[in-house]
Amino acid sequence: GNIQEEIRNRVIAFIGDAEYKERCILFELFQNADDAYNQLDAKPVSEPYFNVLLNSDTMTIEHSGRPINQYKVGAAQVSYKADLTNMLTIGWSDKSVMKNAGRQTGKFGYGFKTIYLICDEPHVISGDYNFIIKAALYPAPASEENDYTDKTSIILKLNANGLRCKDDIISEFQTAAQYQVLFAKKIRKISFGKGTPIAWSPDKTLELSEFNLEINKQFIVFRT
Repeated sequence: GNIQEEIRNRVIAFIGDAEYKERCILFELFQNADDAYNQLDAKPVSEPYFNVLLNSDTMTIEHSGRPINQYKVGAAQVSYKADLTNMLTIGWSDKSVMKNAGRQTGKFGYGFKTIYLICDEPHVISGDYNFIIKAALYPAPASEENDYTDKTSIILKLNANGLRCKDDIISEFQTAAQYQVLFAKKIRKISFGKGTPIAWSPDKTLELSEFNLEINKQFIVFRT
C-alpha cells in the first residue's frame, strides 16, 4: 500500500544520503557473503563461491556461507543472531558481535539495503528462513513449511529502475570480479549463470599478464 511505499522510499533516500548507488549492490552482497564464509564454525562443504544469476526480470545472488541468524553456541563464542535485525533496521549495531567477531569487510546493514534501489520486495532463503521483506522492514513468511538449507539465496524481483540498470550492475561487477576473488578472505570463485566462472587458487602464482587491466578504470581494494 501507500504506507509501505512511503517507508521504502524513506529507506532509499537514507541510503542515497549515504552515497550508495546501484553499482554498489553486488559489491556489498559479495562482502556480506565473504564475511559469512569467514564466520563458519566448520570448513565449508563446497568451495566458497558467489553466484549471480540474471534473467529477464530477476537477479538472484547465492552463496553457502554462514546462514542468516545461525550462531555459535557457548558464552565465549560470538553470537550472530542479530543478522535479521541488522537487515531490517537502520542504525542498529551489535557491539558485542563487532568486538568479538574480528575484522569483517562488511556486515548486514546499510550495504544490504542497497537492494531496494532495484527491488521493492526481496525474497530471502537462508538456513531456517524463507521470507519476503515488505516495506523494507517486515519479513513476511514466503512459505508455511521451510526446509533447512545451507545455501543463502537473495532473490530480487527487479523494479523499473532495476530493469533499466541491471546490465550495468552486472557489467561493472564482472569487470572487478578478478580482483574480488584475489583479495577476498574466503571466496575464490564468482559465477555468472552458465558462463565460465572467475576463479583464483592460492596455489597458483599469478603473472601480471594474466590480469585484464583496463585503462581509465579505478579500483580500490583493501586486504587486511
